[in-house]
Amino acid sequence: MSHELDFGNAMADVTAAILASGTDRIYSVLMAAGGRFSDLMESRHGPAAYRVWMNISDLVDDPRGPLSEEEALSVATQAAREWQTLDTRSHEEVDDYFARWSERV
Repeated sequence: MSHELDFGNAMADVTAAILASGTDRIYSVLMAAGGRFSDLMESRHGPAAYRVWMNISDLVDDPRGPLSEEEALSVATQAAREWQTLDTRSHEEVDDYFARWSERV
């Protein structure tokens, strides 16, 4: 499989897992996402995806953040829902998504 196909599958899996999680699981789902994308750094958006999900996990574990699983779930859910509405075949839409989310979190 190509890196891009692996990336697309990973984003589909991660966003589905986020939307199925709750506050008791969001941190572990985000950490698993980070692990998954650390293996996809060769893909076009692998590094950006890694940063987005890890930055959202910081809402739980960074002492400078809110230390809130509820906040992490809210932000992750918004990012996941937005991803699922994109035309992922459009490089422009995907580029815009990661540009927005890289600045938000």
